[in-house]
Amino acid sequence: MMPFMNCFRLLLQTEARARSRALEKAGNKIAARIAIIAITISNSINVKPL
Repeated sequence: MMPFMNCFRLLLQTEARARSRALEKAGNKIAARIAIIAITISNSINVKPL
């Protein structure tokens, strides 16, 4: 019974890490997208109309 519990605990830890990394990557993509939008808006404001 003990080997099963150890494997089950390892499985839960692995799933938690994978979920955590997925959320980190998603957060980084959102932050990068917001930064790109801010730069684009800033550049658009600085362009002088003809």
